[in-house]
Amino acid sequence: MFKDFIRNHLFMFSIIGAVVAASLLCLWLATGQQLWFDESYSVVIAKKSLGDIISLTAVDAHPPFFYTLLHFWGALVGWNELGLRALSVIFYAASIGLILLLISKLFSKKTAIYSAPVLALAPFIMRYGFEVRMYSLASLIVVGSAFALYYAMKTNKNRYWIIYGLLVALGVWTLYMTFIVFLAQLIILVMHTLKKRGKWFKQKWVLAYFGAVLLYLPWIPNALHQMSGGALSGANVTFGFSQLLNVFSFGLIYEPSNQCDVIYWILLASILLATAVLIRNVLRKKNTDAKNLWFLMLHFALPLAIFMIIASPIFGWKIYLERYLAQFIIFGYASLAVVFASNIFANKKPIYSAYFAVLIVLLIGVANLSQTGNFNYQRMDKPANHDIANIVSKYCKQSIVVDDLYFYIELAPYMSSDCNYYFSSPGEVDFVGGYAPLHASNRRIAKPSEINTKQLVVVDVKPKANFKPSAAYKKISEKEMTWRRFTVYSR
Repeated sequence: MFKDFIRNHLFMFSIIGAVVAASLLCLWLATGQQLWFDESYSVVIAKKSLGDIISLTAVDAHPPFFYTLLHFWGALVGWNELGLRALSVIFYAASIGLILLLISKLFSKKTAIYSAPVLALAPFIMRYGFEVRMYSLASLIVVGSAFALYYAMKTNKNRYWIIYGLLVALGVWTLYMTFIVFLAQLIILVMHTLKKRGKWFKQKWVLAYFGAVLLYLPWIPNALHQMSGGALSGANVTFGFSQLLNVFSFGLIYEPSNQCDVIYWILLASILLATAVLIRNVLRKKNTDAKNLWFLMLHFALPLAIFMIIASPIFGWKIYLERYLAQFIIFGYASLAVVFASNIFANKKPIYSAYFAVLIVLLIGVANLSQTGNFNYQRMDKPANHDIANIVSKYCKQSIVVDDLYFYIELAPYMSSDCNYYFSSPGEVDFVGGYAPLHASNRRIAKPSEINTKQLVVVDVKPKANFKPSAAYKKISEKEMTWRRFTVYSR
């Protein structure tokens, strides 16, 4: 009887098991990961009032929805690292559960069961599953939009089109780059309409997109201003062949392509070649599974193609590669899992070995992620801000001056509100971009004479040292950690 119960509920246990296992593994990896600038910025913004959240995000790179959720979450669970990361992990886990449900609807429950280990061990989405940013939330929203779109196209019922339109609006209220997924879905809808030779004015998806635009209308002026060059101009990478290689090397083994050795490249090439063959096996049958595999794959391939085009050297739109893949790469993992499962069901026994080989490669990726953590590949830096805060916090009753706006925000979540913690800036900080929260701040030190405590700690970034204490202070000691320097002065 127990075996029958397990057999009858295997799908439910598989989904729950994958979600719980992925959540626990993600939380374990998150333990000890220190906040870096973007995450610290999220905390700084989320601690503000709702009105300030709106005004600050209006001059920065992302819309306000995630920060609003983090505002209430932080107030509920506290502003500690693990508690804040837990919100992103919840979104991450929900996206895995939801895409497995989508796979069960597109294919079968058995296919979803085989897909569960692949999704639970996917290192790239796991990495952004614990990031205190909006990426796992954006992933959940776009998976939800694909789910709603599938049912809307299948049934043409109003409720599914309404849900789809709401999710499109919610997506762009969360992360601008979700638009490439919704553009991909629009292409799918246009192709579907052309194939059915439907009349455009009778298509409910037109109304769904119109409704989404109306819901987004209040934010459009801010989005246009940001897109025109203000806060979004910080990215510095165009999409070329090396970035395409990074998509697969990060996706499978969580290793940048320029650091992969020969063994890694053999593994990657073998998986990609095997996947291409297996995709052909499924698609050439031209049945329902083939049609639904196209639907799933296009949710990865089309956004990636759009990404490659708009961020190519021809168009010159600069990007942050890794984090902007986080919203749709989950469809790539889902497609990989489905094609292996489909070929296993076709009695292709050697595929079992290849399937387990993929799981082993993904485990290698998780192991690499556990070593790498939230390493910043743009600045080539491993965050150590909690450690640094522990060093300088003992001077909170004196004065701590950070001679770098970026670093000041990085440390801010770790410094208590009653600490004499300041940043040095001779002029007023502009109300734009990531430094906007420092505009009109009472924490700004314009000139050294404003400091008069017995002791002073100056934190700067090697090799520059712009802030010079007044002649009344004498250097007592100096300490370095990575590229940061802490100098203690006394009167």
